[in-house]
Amino acid sequence: MPIIRQIYTNQRISQPIYKEKILIKSQDVNLKRLFSKSVGENFEVHFAVLIIPRGNYDSAVPITPATINLMSLKDAIASNIRSQDKKYMVVDNFDTRKVIFKFNHEKWLKDATSSMRPSTEISRFRRDFKLKAPLPPMLLTDFVSKPIEDFILKKFIKWLESSRKEEQFFKYLIPENFRSKVRAGVRSMFEWEYNKQWNIITAVLKPMYVFALLYATGQIINNFKEAKKSDLMGKERDFASKVKRNISSFDKNKWEKYIKRKFM
Repeated sequence: MPIIRQIYTNQRISQPIYKEKILIKSQDVNLKRLFSKSVGENFEVHFAVLIIPRGNYDSAVPITPATINLMSLKDAIASNIRSQDKKYMVVDNFDTRKVIFKFNHEKWLKDATSSMRPSTEISRFRRDFKLKAPLPPMLLTDFVSKPIEDFILKKFIKWLESSRKEEQFFKYLIPENFRSKVRAGVRSMFEWEYNKQWNIITAVLKPMYVFALLYATGQIINNFKEAKKSDLMGKERDFASKVKRNISSFDKNKWEKYIKRKFM
């Protein structure tokens, strides 16, 4: 028995050694979309990779990371996506079976919000943000779920807060002293929606805050209507300051008791 063990341990299983790596070209690769998802602070799109080398190729050689030139495979994968995708979609991880593209959302958001001028629809207390950079086509093909919409909204609202754009974009719609009174930020005061086909983010003021604003201005409406024509311009000029003073007297606790709801 000891002799048999010695013979067994000295045996070596021969492994084939491939000196020349197989160069993979663009036409050798096919990509099939699997799924997309948000992962932490990033957004990923997963594809299956099918490699069928053409031309002078020994079919006896298996297609594995050990037998191919991985850099040529990466270049071949990248060449199989659209030119519009290449600007913001980056190959993050790959092998001979799959590839993961990561969305460079920081670069996209910077381009999308450059010199952006949102429009306002006062009748609905709504602001529309038309983004200037379109989404990569790779992110527009998921019609089943809404992972990219949720991801874009999260990043956009975070950008609003971190770049202190809230006051610039909302100061005429929601006065700062009103926001401080109800102790709420823009994030929670609005219903947010992103339409990826039109590339527009919409923020609609929640009804409870609309009612609160109406309450804050309502007490001076009668005086405004009863003003003499000769004094009308002065009343119009003074309207904003009166609203501001009225908001200062706004009692959040009494309002919550009246509407039987808490400010979120």
